[in-house]
Amino acid sequence: MARRFDRTYTRLPVELVGESPTHKFEAPASVIDVSRGGLRVQTGPSLIPGQILNVFVGGEPDHLARCRVAWTHGSALPSEAGLEFLGAAPWLTTIRIKMRALA
Repeated sequence: MARRFDRTYTRLPVELVGESPTHKFEAPASVIDVSRGGLRVQTGPSLIPGQILNVFVGGEPDHLARCRVAWTHGSALPSEAGLEFLGAAPWLTTIRIKMRALA
C-alpha cells in the first residue's frame, strides 16, 4: 500500500496525555517517524484505536498536537501505534528543520 505522506525517521521523546471519564492517562513515548499526517510512536502502555491523545514535545505546553490512535501493533511491550493529527501540528516544521540540521 502506498503511503499518503512522506515520512521522516527520528527518535524524539514525547509525552502522551489522554483523558477518559474515569481517569487521566499519561505515558512517555518515542516518535519513530513523523509525516504531515501523523506520527508513529513506540510506547510502553498499549493504546486503543480511536483513543484521543495530546502529544507534548520536549515538555513544553505550547508544543502540542491533538491526535487519534489510528492503529496499534503488538501486544508485547513496548508497542507501536500510529497517531493521526486531528489539527495543525505547529511544531512539525521545527522538528523537520532540527532533524535536517543533524543530518
